[in-house]
Amino acid sequence: MMANYKRQPAYKAGENGKPKKVSPYDDAQRVLNKGYQCTEIKDTMTQIVDLGVQIFTIGQYLQPTRKHLKVEKYVSKEKFEEYKVFGKSIGFKIVESGPLVRSSYRADEQARTIFSNNE
Repeated sequence: MMANYKRQPAYKAGENGKPKKVSPYDDAQRVLNKGYQCTEIKDTMTQIVDLGVQIFTIGQYLQPTRKHLKVEKYVSKEKFEEYKVFGKSIGFKIVESGPLVRSSYRADEQARTIFSNNE
């Protein structure tokens, strides 16, 4: 793990220290590599959906060059499927979960789905 690596909070705090309101059109993303346990990922997902976020993407960290953080562990397809099922069960409208998924993954399709369901 890099010496200056710190986990980021699942959401940003507002001026009063409470979670900021989010637009129902906001999305959230997590990229997995080191240090995250399944319970931490699910806790993060629960915090994010409780803020009103409707789209969640989760993917595998991939080392871009040898100078970057190495991949410590690859997440299995079954684990990604577990996160997708869990995300849908707690209220996300859309969950994209897989090793190559990034926040832009099918973003246009996701936006059309969310906007058409909220009209």
